[in-house]
Amino acid sequence: MECTAFLRNPLVRFEQQVGAVAQVCAGEALTPEQFRLALTALRTALNELGRDSVLGLVARAEEHSDTLERGTVYRCKEVSPKEWFTPWGKISVPRRLYQADRGGACVVPVDQRCGMVDRFMVPMVERVCCLLGAQLVPAEVEQALAEILGEGPSCTAIQQVVREVGQHAEQYAVECEVAVQAEQPLAPGGNALVAGWDGTMVPLRQAGPKPGRPSRCPAHTATTEGQATTWKEAGVGMVAVYELPSDPEQEEARRRDVRYFARTPEPKMVHLVDAVAAQVEAALAQGHFDYHLFMADAAPRSGGSSAPTPCSAPSPSCSTSSMPPSICRWSARRSSTPVVRPPNAISTPGGTACDTTSTASPTCCARCDATPPNAGIPRSSCAS
Repeated sequence: MECTAFLRNPLVRFEQQVGAVAQVCAGEALTPEQFRLALTALRTALNELGRDSVLGLVARAEEHSDTLERGTVYRCKEVSPKEWFTPWGKISVPRRLYQADRGGACVVPVDQRCGMVDRFMVPMVERVCCLLGAQLVPAEVEQALAEILGEGPSCTAIQQVVREVGQHAEQYAVECEVAVQAEQPLAPGGNALVAGWDGTMVPLRQAGPKPGRPSRCPAHTATTEGQATTWKEAGVGMVAVYELPSDPEQEEARRRDVRYFARTPEPKMVHLVDAVAAQVEAALAQGHFDYHLFMADAAPRSGGSSAPTPCSAPSPSCSTSSMPPSICRWSARRSSTPVVRPPNAISTPGGTACDTTSTASPTCCARCDATPPNAGIPRSSCAS
């Protein structure tokens, strides 16, 4: 076919390379080391074919006219090569560069058509870098991709992509959360909804006004102790759906879906708590859950004593605690089905717990007091 003519020579070369690999793998004399080398050679051949294919496809998307009419006339000035990083390795793409006669910004049609304006990695590789970057440091991402792809992007390129995506996510955090909720809502296929959050103080890579406490990170050394440091509050929240078994003594609960939230630096976790509350309300609107569990420490949301303050009722009075009223009313709601085991209780720093769903408990509350007995409200007042 005419549209795939650019693949004729690469396919002939690929066939020759695979034939050589097949010769090595033939017979009973094959050893594990030879097979490993054969797989490496096969990956190299596939990567070469992939790079040739991408170059051929990009060439078909190139603009071939000498001028462009876009409100003004742009003329082709030169062919400017640019490196792109693809899943099959790095390629050098020759691109026709256009500019108006009066000068000014240049236009590169093939970059615009392929979504590669101001990009080094193709979007597929960028996505992999960001997913791995959420779990590993850039140097480890570089090592992992080098093992998987044979040739990975540099640590600097990975850092740049993660930084740009992080800045975009921070700038459009609300829009991103709305889009994720619309595209992939929390799966309702479970009978237990669990939510919670927690926060801690973390050191930042900048000088502070006064000496901070010793860092708990492994990289901390004695030479840094006593230096001026900056500590900010970081918070993490979670909303998950679980399937509780009918026989908890024989089976473990299975997590069906989960959403994580993180903010730093953010004093008092204001936006984080609101995001968790919004996710809980969305989950309750989409499905029915027999069991509700909320977990958090006893620190107040803003100011005041750190002593636990139980909810007095599923009403706006809950706003005096660390929880927004929507979470407080939700976690204080009594289930229509009795809880099958104690772990559905809410644990507190003092070691006591308040079962928010069991009909056997004399009291219930959205937030338990650490001082026995579990100070709460009469169960008759818990009905929602």
